Amino acid sequence: MLYADKQALETDLKVSLLAIRERELELYADNCRHIGAQAALLAGFAYSALTFEVADVDSVCTIALAMKSSCSVMEMATFFGGVYQLVAYASMALNTLAIFRSLLSSMLGPGLALRGQDGAMDQAVEGLALEYRTTYTLFITAVVLYFLFIMMWITMDYDPDYGWKDASVHVLLAFTFLHFIWSTLSSVKRIWKKFRLPPECSVAGNFDPDGTAGTSIRQRSKEAIELDRLSVNKRWRDWPRRQYLYLTIATDEILGISSSTFEERYKKSAKEKVGKQDHSTHDTQTH
Repeated sequence: MLYADKQALETDLKVSLLAIRERELELYADNCRHIGAQAALLAGFAYSALTFEVADVDSVCTIALAMKSSCSVMEMATFFGGVYQLVAYASMALNTLAIFRSLLSSMLGPGLALRGQDGAMDQAVEGLALEYRTTYTLFITAVVLYFLFIMMWITMDYDPDYGWKDASVHVLLAFTFLHFIWSTLSSVKRIWKKFRLPPECSVAGNFDPDGTAGTSIRQRSKEAIELDRLSVNKRWRDWPRRQYLYLTIATDEILGISSSTFEERYKKSAKEKVGKQDHSTHDTQTH
């Protein structure tokens, strides 16, 4: 009787703990789905930017891809046409990759948590958090490239044969789009300041080995430690590395996820899962 009560209590406790972690799992899975939907939209826009008419070949533009039916481009326009095409392809490819990763993550992550053995929930949550961060990075990079090829399109669409009126229209378009980019960056900065969450301050849904509730991740990322070390001397040759670390930490604080910290947590949860499986197999063979 007492043994059955203990087993029932242990089972109820495990179910309650899994319910807490399930909320984290759904958060990351839903965010991956949202990113995938927006990436599909931008991938369609990037593809439509590539469906322009190929110009007739002549002595001036042998490899130029003109935006109009007649090929009245200069050699510099030939270069811009190639770069424009490359940037548009890169944006479409990154968005497609973000779609694929978000699709697989939102399918396989909850599947592992639901159908896996004891300890699979922790592994699924930590792994899905890492995939969510990577998918977000791919999507943001694709958005930057999307803005870039729009600006290039405004430049390439200008035709000097139409005189100052066409020039004034394209200058106005360029300044309007630059103002839009500035407004977007300002909004992102304002939102980041409101909702920033350093990974070492974020609360995890798992419990400590002693059974107490873990209040936070309580571990600074390797990037933050390295940035503190490089910021002491501020040598000029370390400037690119510092800027990269600043950008990485800003991304971590937007998502509340550090790639290095969560990678360690994922490896730890996977190792604990293997240990539990071996222990369960040993008990089964014993009985």
